Amino acid sequence: MSISYNMFLWELVCRKFFLFLTFAYNDSLKRLNIDYIDLLLLHHPGENDVKAYKVMEKAVKQGKVRSIGLSNWYIEERQEFLPQASITPALVQNEIHPS
Repeated sequence: MSISYNMFLWELVCRKFFLFLTFAYNDSLKRLNIDYIDLLLLHHPGENDVKAYKVMEKAVKQGKVRSIGLSNWYIEERQEFLPQASITPALVQNEIHPS
């Protein structure tokens, strides 16, 4: 299984099946033969983001993930989301297309 496919599956699990995240990151670590994930991003705002991020925070506390962040979250979305987070995102990645 390729890493990009694995990360796609991780994102899918984060979004829709957050109750299974513990299995997902442990399975990912095993398949990749690594002890921890350096950086895990929650991609684009959607349903259950706070719950998914809370599970990501738990993974940080367990040492399974070193850092967590957000991808494609803009100012308005972050302002609503961040007060609900215990761990400040280490990175906010945004795609831009300057003219």
